[in-house]
Amino acid sequence: MIMRASGVCPGALIFLWRRERKYLIIGIMKTAIIDDSSVDRIVLRRLLKAYAVTHAVEFEISEYESADIFLQSGDEPEVIFLDIYMNGISGIDLARKMREENRTYFRSLVFVSGSNEFASEAFELRADYYLKKPVERGSLDKCMDRILATLHTDEKIDIVCDRKCLSIYVRDIVRMETESRKIVIHTVNGQIETYMPLSRLLEMLPVSMFARITRFEAVSLLHTSGINKDVLLLDNGEKRTISEKMLSEVTEAYHDHKKRA
Repeated sequence: MIMRASGVCPGALIFLWRRERKYLIIGIMKTAIIDDSSVDRIVLRRLLKAYAVTHAVEFEISEYESADIFLQSGDEPEVIFLDIYMNGISGIDLARKMREENRTYFRSLVFVSGSNEFASEAFELRADYYLKKPVERGSLDKCMDRILATLHTDEKIDIVCDRKCLSIYVRDIVRMETESRKIVIHTVNGQIETYMPLSRLLEMLPVSMFARITRFEAVSLLHTSGINKDVLLLDNGEKRTISEKMLSEVTEAYHDHKKRA
């Protein structure tokens, strides 16, 4: 069974912004639920739909009652929710098979089980999360928050630099600041200069990952290590002063980011 959102090509990553929610819309995320229990599939599908409503995400959800049917389908989902105890091929064996065959189409693998018996094996297979049945809303939300945070950092943005287009990873940006008429983007690999406005750059980036600490500077919360009164500490040892006007919002954003991480 496939639940498909309308109006967007399946799997496409579309960046729109809903700033009042502070979440990034990622377009449609292809998701597969592989579980021989129809009841458990229904529960998980409903929880994903509820998450989509509150987090500005759309899912295209495919359901499979066995690992064999999934393998025969040729489906290539980005996120896989995989039951461990199934008739035929178990979830652990399916995950091992996909890793051995170097199937790289999926970005996240989530195991779902009624016990913690195979938790260690699941994480040896590089699972992103281990959900305990019966799956509850809070657990699913935490799982998806972690997955979305990972997907954001894997994305690139295009910067106009010296009349050329340069693609850089979101995860590599440390901070951005205005110097005269240009913007200096500090990355883990050095500096990039552009005449694109700071406001335009921030529109291209995940709202939940970046905080504007002054009128002229924004910092990636991914590269922060602490906050001390009006000073934001970066993981490279730098200390950046937060303006009084933005202190409350930056402090809240910092703590929210660390909770999600």
